[in-house]
Amino acid sequence: MNIHTSARRSRRYGFTIVELLIVIIVIAILALIAISSLRGAQERASDAQTLSFTESYRKALTAYATERGIYPPNIPSCLGSGYPDLDGDGTPGQCIAWNVAPKAPLLSEKPFVINELAQYFGSNPGAPSPRPYYFGNYAVAGVAIDNMGAAGTVTLNGVNYDWFLWYTLSKQATTCPIGPVVKYSERPNLTTYDHTPSEVLDNGIRCWVPLTPPDRL
Repeated sequence: MNIHTSARRSRRYGFTIVELLIVIIVIAILALIAISSLRGAQERASDAQTLSFTESYRKALTAYATERGIYPPNIPSCLGSGYPDLDGDGTPGQCIAWNVAPKAPLLSEKPFVINELAQYFGSNPGAPSPRPYYFGNYAVAGVAIDNMGAAGTVTLNGVNYDWFLWYTLSKQATTCPIGPVVKYSERPNLTTYDHTPSEVLDNGIRCWVPLTPPDRL
């Protein structure tokens, strides 16, 4: 056997550059599919955590207002704890903040509100998903109670709603499961009663849920 014959046989059983490129591309595609599936599973788990937390706080707020005839003072407030530092000032505990300069927190955790509601839980509701979502100049996360005041009052079937829960979900969610939901347009004009996502964020949705006026509980 001469050298040339040996070389030809070696080339016959090796991989060509094209074949190697095909293998690399297939592996890359499979990796992207796996990463996408994992991310989707993580978002679904995060949404489920937020929904469970929101429902626990909705029930606690209803029980509080039924017993005391008013919703907790010192609202608006983030609900729960463990919120991130949304504006990057080194202070965590923010559920909504300006996301552009000059960055500033717009809504933070208020321990008084959380402590007031604690006794109305049968068990610890845990914490909401801290994942931030973005909407224009805002970064938002988790769950909050908001009092829109007279300018934001929504009238549904002759009933005025001033208090709202809002919660954030990933774009995997196509509707707001906890409701009824008020559709969000230009703040503070909450005008349309709907069961669709109330506010589309850049990478998620924020749902606004009216809370029954205390005098109607």
